[in-house]
Amino acid sequence: MTYLNAYDAAKKALREAPDDLTDRITFEKFDPTIVRKFRSVRDRARSFAEKFAQTSGQEFFENHHRIDGH
Repeated sequence: MTYLNAYDAAKKALREAPDDLTDRITFEKFDPTIVRKFRSVRDRARSFAEKFAQTSGQEFFENHHRIDGH
């Protein structure tokens, strides 16, 4: 995530000051392939976590409900 956060910060800085040579050099150091790969990993992890939370949360509620007998 740090790589993606740094990428987003560099992109924002370049948008705010497109003529700034330092911002342009910094932004150009990022590898687009790695950015896409990290975004894909982040999105898959988020999707898995959301699905796991929904499934586990429902199972927890069902098990807790049976234990209480209500």
